[in-house]
Amino acid sequence: MGNASSSGTMDGISNLFEWIAKLAYLNLLWILFSVVGLGVLGVGPATVSVFTVIRQWLYSDGDFSIWKTFLETYRQEFWRANGLTLLIVPVCLFIFVDFAVIRTLPTSFLIDFIVFPAVIILTFITIVAVSYLFATYVHFNVPFWVKVKYALLIAGLYPLSSLLILVGLFIFAMIAFIIPAIIPFYAVSVPAFIIQTSALRAFRKLASQQKMMSDPKR
Repeated sequence: MGNASSSGTMDGISNLFEWIAKLAYLNLLWILFSVVGLGVLGVGPATVSVFTVIRQWLYSDGDFSIWKTFLETYRQEFWRANGLTLLIVPVCLFIFVDFAVIRTLPTSFLIDFIVFPAVIILTFITIVAVSYLFATYVHFNVPFWVKVKYALLIAGLYPLSSLLILVGLFIFAMIAFIIPAIIPFYAVSVPAFIIQTSALRAFRKLASQQKMMSDPKR
């Protein structure tokens, strides 16, 4: 019994370190291919590639080439992924400008208790929506705007999964703030893992509910 328990513990530790190494490698690939795409054009395809690799990890036994999967996805989704980026960037800029403007306004009841909380809520909604956009993009084989619709619908239909995304990202942000040395190795891969894992929970519930609705009554 003792040997079996010890073996199980060692296997668990080995798997943990394997995941840590894979996520670091994936993050470095994201940096490399973002630079290759000159930043502006590279970030979207590189991020979609990260989500694709993580999704394959979660759905398979992990026996595939990370490099090959990343590279093929980057090439195939380059322009479509940039379309996704063009959808996301204006919304993020809008929120950034809102915060910048609020900082310049004098303190008042309207600003402190209505406008500022509204912008905070909008920020949380945007984080969840953007998270689901990338997750649905790599999960569903449907037209682009249908993926956008799915992302918004699933975010609202499964609040627990959305909450898991927010909590997970918050915890990672706190860890990165305390230990900034992890940022070059995990700034994108770990948040993508948190998002994809939480989103798959929602996707499976959706698939299960659709199956129940489609099955004839016995």
